[in-house]
Amino acid sequence: MRYPKGSIVLSDSLDVPALRKVYQAGHVTAWQLYRALNPVFEENKWKCFVRRLGLLSQRGFLLRMVVDGMSAPVFALGDEGARSLQGRLATVIEAAPRNTGRGNRDHVWHDVELFELQLKLRQSGLVSSWLYEPEIRADNELTNFGYAKDYDAIVTFRNGSVFGKVALEYERFPKSTKQYRRIADTLNRETKVAAVLYLVCNVQMESFLLNGLRGTRQPVYVCQAQQFADHPTEATLVDVTRQAQHRLADCLF
Repeated sequence: MRYPKGSIVLSDSLDVPALRKVYQAGHVTAWQLYRALNPVFEENKWKCFVRRLGLLSQRGFLLRMVVDGMSAPVFALGDEGARSLQGRLATVIEAAPRNTGRGNRDHVWHDVELFELQLKLRQSGLVSSWLYEPEIRADNELTNFGYAKDYDAIVTFRNGSVFGKVALEYERFPKSTKQYRRIADTLNRETKVAAVLYLVCNVQMESFLLNGLRGTRQPVYVCQAQQFADHPTEATLVDVTRQAQHRLADCLF
């Protein structure tokens, strides 16, 4: 593709899907983004993809960040990228997406790890649709058919002939007990999903959430993230209310 000297022309087939995916993810590595957009790896295509991301970041369509502890740079949507998407997508694109989280290291790690979980879950063939947090937030703020909470994702799982819409939360660090009591009250107002699933990093977080969210009356489950990503149909999901063990199929209705 040729561009006028000193300017950049976005490709609707190449650049726009990449910008949209970065917007949805919040923060993502180049390798994650390539895998999300390209089912098959081709070395030349990968090299061109990386060069294009570099150009988009130079022109303000993407923000390129180096994060301590991460082996690769991370990309977020820049102001030029947000403006370009506003005129191209049917869904609402915020003028300054996630400004409060751009410099938050924990938020970056959360987004990157959640996106990796999504990639693994999609490989399982169980994911029918995935609604991202910015899209959920836009529905909640701008329409009258939103959800009770700005979840990390709304995922429609397909298990055989059974479909179910599940609100997904990825919890890397614990919140306060008071915060979880407020969250439990919020979840009790949810009517649009079959269940709420909290994915956690370790058994300590699992135990903490099972205690912190015990005031919920809705179907809320806690599961270790890696186990769920590796074996979603066989992973152990613990019911917050009854402390009973379940499988994904039990949560879909």
